[in-house]
Amino acid sequence: WWQLWEERAYPPMDFIVASLDTAYTIKTNNDYSALTVWGVFSNDDRAVASRFLDGEGRPMYIDRHYTSGVTKVMLMYSWQERLEFHDLVEKVAKTRKSLKVDKLLVENKAAGISVAQELRRLYGNEGFSVQLSDPKSMDKLARLYSVQHLFAEGMVYAPDKEWAEQVITQVGQFPKGKHDDLVDTVSMSIRHLRDVGLLTRGVEYSESVEQS
Repeated sequence: WWQLWEERAYPPMDFIVASLDTAYTIKTNNDYSALTVWGVFSNDDRAVASRFLDGEGRPMYIDRHYTSGVTKVMLMYSWQERLEFHDLVEKVAKTRKSLKVDKLLVENKAAGISVAQELRRLYGNEGFSVQLSDPKSMDKLARLYSVQHLFAEGMVYAPDKEWAEQVITQVGQFPKGKHDDLVDTVSMSIRHLRDVGLLTRGVEYSESVEQS
């Protein structure tokens, strides 16, 4: 269900969100810290007029059709590493700056709260927001199933990169894979974009056009 992005450059992004799953330690028996970055993009929403002329140049028929306004989401970058607290904060900040992330989501747990507080303290004036994400009672599998339909409808893209393949493989193997750190960031990001209304499904867009 992942759609391959074959162009060399990404399209212009309307909004960029990153999500972080934290585990700041370098012990080999601990989980990784993982981060994925996602961009929302869409085609221009514009009316195109088609005019037919008679033999004397007078317009006979005018029609308007609309280009697709359905939003899509691109996996722009990802990494997973075992890092100490300071190194984790610095790597997240560097990634955020290089990809111009608008909002960083951090899972609302002990390690994540500390990282979010430190990022706000050090980089709070750089024009991006840090938001703690609370899955509440939903387990990891339920979170992933809650966004499955967006993949099925072809709304999720990824480039042909090794780091993207790592994300795709980990999502595909879940919940039987060895690691699931990247999986958590995938469901966190896409669920957030869906909840705030930035990802619109095709049927929803068609209904809004008809109503308007």
